Amino acid sequence: GITLRPEDFRPMLQTASGTADGAPVVLDRLDVAGVSLTHVNAVVVRGLETVLLGQSALKRLGTVTLRGDTMVIQPL
Repeated sequence: GITLRPEDFRPMLQTASGTADGAPVVLDRLDVAGVSLTHVNAVVVRGLETVLLGQSALKRLGTVTLRGDTMVIQPL
C-alpha cells in the first residue's frame, strides 16, 4: 500500500555488496506478533525481496537478545 516514485529513492544503505538505494517512509500501522505499532519509521529498499524488521520497530517491541541464531524479544 506504499506508493513510491523513482526519485524517492536515494543511496542510503551500506551493504556487504555495496551501497543500496532506499526511500524513507512512515508506516501508519505495523502489526507484529499480536502487537500493533503506529507511526513506525521505515525504509523501502530497492530490489530487496526479504522483509526485515529494523531497530525502529524492534526497540518498541521489547528487549532484543540473540541466542545463537535465534532472536528473542522480551516484551516490554
